[in-house]
Amino acid sequence: MAVMFLALGSVAPARAQDPAKDDKPTFYHLVPGTYVNGWPRFTIHYPKDWVERHTMPQETFRASASGPVPYPALIVAPFPGPFLSSLEVVADAMLGAHRGVATGVTVVSDKPSKLRDGTAAREVELHMLRNGEPFNTMGLVAKKGDLWINTAIESLNGKIGEDLKTILYSIEFEPDKDKAVKVPPMSRNFSTSTITTL
Repeated sequence: MAVMFLALGSVAPARAQDPAKDDKPTFYHLVPGTYVNGWPRFTIHYPKDWVERHTMPQETFRASASGPVPYPALIVAPFPGPFLSSLEVVADAMLGAHRGVATGVTVVSDKPSKLRDGTAAREVELHMLRNGEPFNTMGLVAKKGDLWINTAIESLNGKIGEDLKTILYSIEFEPDKDKAVKVPPMSRNFSTSTITTL
């Protein structure tokens, strides 16, 4: 039986892959204007006419208004473990990150907040000059389990308006998707005996 599982396992990937198709996950394209994070499972909504953009190394997703100027933009970047010591230091972390690429970086606002489900968060807006042009970014950071969920809006139009804030606050977690899977006793015994046989 163990040999049969190994044989099927080695054949399945060959059938599943189609060299003519792009291997990039497309699950968040199912609903235009919705990004779905795999784990922890959450969604965030943005305008349906925005397009996906190339991400920076620390980002998992970036979308912005279509056209040659990629702003305003939404950025999603979950970080594991000790990314920050607390929500109170989000502004310091954002200042440090932007001072290396911009000048005149100042804090417009820094306040505690909450997501729709009551999760504690921190909202921070910065103003700066990038390449001599005004540039604003607003971060909304929350901790979920061992992960820091960092979402941000970037804009060239001065202060971040309520329309762009709404994008950040559209984040919704799906807690049932993160629960441990309960395996029936029969399956647990089967798995153990299979591993032992191998």
